[in-house]
Amino acid sequence: MTDSKTLKGIDDSSARLIKNVLAGKNGYGIDIEIIFKTKSQGWVMMEFLKCEDRPDVNPCSSHPKRYWKNWRKFAKLWEITKKLNSKLYLVNYEEKEINKYGKFRIMEVNMDIEPTQDTIIVTKDIVACGSFEDFQKFYLSINNDI
Repeated sequence: MTDSKTLKGIDDSSARLIKNVLAGKNGYGIDIEIIFKTKSQGWVMMEFLKCEDRPDVNPCSSHPKRYWKNWRKFAKLWEITKKLNSKLYLVNYEEKEINKYGKFRIMEVNMDIEPTQDTIIVTKDIVACGSFEDFQKFYLSINNDI
């Protein structure tokens, strides 16, 4: 089957539901942004990491290893990706306004090095500091590999 539904609107209702269920308590699940089954790469997962509008943080220099509080999330993503024998890409991006994007950094996670609280995860840059068009080209190459 090669047909899929067209993405139309943003639906944050499930995130809102979980926030209401937790009612301020800690949540221990993780959300998976997107997962593909491709011809050439097999399973591919992507995690999107929006950079907040701060002068000291931008998509080109930001890396999950700077955010040790989130290391468990990245360790779980790594574990799921490993079990699927797939690839995991992290996409740093900035959204200056709604639908107005700035820089992008695309990293492939090294699946041979298990994450720890000290190392978080090890990556290599696919696109070190690119544009929306660079990300679009990368994303569509995976999306269209059905």
